Amino acid sequence: MSWIPYSERFPKFNEDVEVITKDGERSIGHYAGGCWYDSINGDYIRVKTWKESSEHYEGESDGE
Repeated sequence: MSWIPYSERFPKFNEDVEVITKDGERSIGHYAGGCWYDSINGDYIRVKTWKESSEHYEGESDGE
């Protein structure tokens, strides 16, 4: 999966994606209500580029 500039297109509403902020930090974020947000702490972030997450969290295994 390649990086997509935020100015080119946006991910699905509220979908968690990998992002690189304008400060050069890498994080998990989502686009909602016309703004980008850090999916971990909910803070507003300024995104430079994004891509779909390479791994999706399936939840913890119960060992079965």
